[in-house]
Amino acid sequence: MNILQLIHSHTARTLQRRDNHRPTRNDSAQFRGHTIPAKTGPLGLLAARDLVVIADAENLSYSALNAGFKMSYAALGSALVKTCASLRLHACFSREAHQAGWERYFEERGWMPHARDIEYAPTRHGIQKHANADALIAFHSGRLAAETDADVLIASGDGALASDVAHSIAESWPDRFVFTLGFPGAVSSRLNAANNNGIAGNLLLGMDCLRPANGNRL
Repeated sequence: MNILQLIHSHTARTLQRRDNHRPTRNDSAQFRGHTIPAKTGPLGLLAARDLVVIADAENLSYSALNAGFKMSYAALGSALVKTCASLRLHACFSREAHQAGWERYFEERGWMPHARDIEYAPTRHGIQKHANADALIAFHSGRLAAETDADVLIASGDGALASDVAHSIAESWPDRFVFTLGFPGAVSSRLNAANNNGIAGNLLLGMDCLRPANGNRL
């Protein structure tokens, strides 16, 4: 068994334990005139692929909260691990310095967390907050693409970020397929694979990966 198969097996066991007692939602919903499907997908785009996932955790989590839901990264990982030949899950986000809540959350659910500390800098207009994790997402996307021959799933609806990352990967590794995953009603039209030659296909989050919101972004 090679290292990717070991990672895949461990991730599957971790996600299964986390998702065993969660109720499955099969009903669809509406958000901003868009339908949130019952199931995340189409997962057939990823069937039997070796896959690296880079999640823009704040983009997904806040999009879900805006629609009245909370993201279940355990459920998302579980759906993907059942579909792919091998799977590596990575989540990028910003956090207040020394607060490790998100790290623990993702680690317990089989994801590798990558955090940047939020910075506060004095300016002539007062204290400015710097909390953008885009550079972190771009860095780890390139690093992970270089470390493996796997295809890439960018889990973000941010058009500028996801499109730039997808094109960079496609230009450097033209044999690689890059997919996107976003929240219905919160995905930039720039990411439409029909009009973006850097992206091989688009997936949407479904109700199977959402839970009722309780005011917490985790």
